[in-house]
Amino acid sequence: MVVEGAFGQLKGRWRILLRKNECHTDTLKSMSLACIILHNVCIDLEDQGNRGWDLTVDETTQKRRPREVVRNMLHMTKCRKIPDSSRKATQIRDNFKNKFWNEKLGKGRY
Repeated sequence: MVVEGAFGQLKGRWRILLRKNECHTDTLKSMSLACIILHNVCIDLEDQGNRGWDLTVDETTQKRRPREVVRNMLHMTKCRKIPDSSRKATQIRDNFKNKFWNEKLGKGRY
């Protein structure tokens, strides 16, 4: 749950991570790392962010919005399914988890 919460905070602060990105792989890697580094800087400066950034929660009712409503707010379109994306996504998530854990233990930074 902690890892999912961390990704939720990261995506809430840096909205570009919420949707499909079709830029070049090198650009995507640099952009993702920039978001992660800036996110860590914000955490170090104790910037908690804004609850209003979370599009999954309706500000007036405080209830969770349906997925399709959020997708429409972000102007997301239906994307073709990428074969075997779950395995790749798990590898990426595990790499980030290990990186963040090592940072917490003081074994590396950024």
